[in-house]
Amino acid sequence: MATKLGEYLERKMINKAELGRKAGLTRQRVSELSTRTDVRMRLEEGYAIAKALGISVDELCRELGMGETAGGK
Repeated sequence: MATKLGEYLERKMINKAELGRKAGLTRQRVSELSTRTDVRMRLEEGYAIAKALGISVDELCRELGMGETAGGK
């Protein structure tokens, strides 16, 4: 089962190994973050992933559904 990050990477057709290299993470760690719902992304990983994707941390958080209120705003 894909996580929100996994869905995003699939939708954008982003290679996990390449993302890992750009973000300074192993392919295994990117794979864990994109497939395992019991694995949490660390703040520094989120920053590195956003930078590697060429997007802001805010945009990454929106894509991953992070920081939403109970009302969905």
